Amino acid sequence: GLSEKWLGHAPASKKELAGSGKSAVGFDQVDIERATAYAAGQADITLRLWQVLKPRLAAKGLVSVYERLERPLVPVLARMEQRGIS
Repeated sequence: GLSEKWLGHAPASKKELAGSGKSAVGFDQVDIERATAYAAGQADITLRLWQVLKPRLAAKGLVSVYERLERPLVPVLARMEQRGIS
């Protein structure tokens, strides 16, 4: 994944946290301390990737595309996903 390529770090997988197949549990059933550590780790990786990749995107003139077009769509797309698209 991206974190392995750019950070040299393989994060814990959701399968490691919640199991897989018939033994899988919902995220809401995972021990709160483990779930919190997992979520914090995912947030940390996202921030670190942004810090590493933003200069590369800026050098290619792609940051403005993200900031002007893609990022403003996040709340709209999230609402569409929550409400369903009809």
